[in-house]
Amino acid sequence: MLKLIVAYILLLSCEFSFACLPDTKPSLNFEEYESIFIGQVVGIHLNEYQDKTISALREGKDHASFPGGSTPEYTVTVIPHRLFKGQAFEVETLKISGCDVTVPTTLQRGVFFIQPDKEVFVLYSSDYYDYEDYLVKASEYWRSQKLKLTIQRGSVKKEDE
Repeated sequence: MLKLIVAYILLLSCEFSFACLPDTKPSLNFEEYESIFIGQVVGIHLNEYQDKTISALREGKDHASFPGGSTPEYTVTVIPHRLFKGQAFEVETLKISGCDVTVPTTLQRGVFFIQPDKEVFVLYSSDYYDYEDYLVKASEYWRSQKLKLTIQRGSVKKEDE
């Protein structure tokens, strides 16, 4: 019992939280996702970084602090290039955050996995091995479904979607 209490205290005092385990990857059960596509990042907005930094500066602090291991929420504007599942519009705007999530650079490619609740998992091309591995697996999944999928070019995504 004493070992259990000590282990619990150590876990509570460590830098990592229970909700944020590093190196989280998308599920290989592609049925969980509403949409899967390759896209190119054409815009990035660091929402949470901006808000927390402004608040910290207003309070007279030099900088804002963020929880260790968790990436503050950011929004990416993405042009989908190849659709593996579901639907994608000509331009997608996606909110992304989470554990150990990379913040991309503009023009960087990624494989985007969108769940029904709109939570987004992404692997960017800078995560080379994981990106290539998931790209191959998403392609295999798409081929196994034998569906002709097209990106909805010339249409605008409605705000409630």
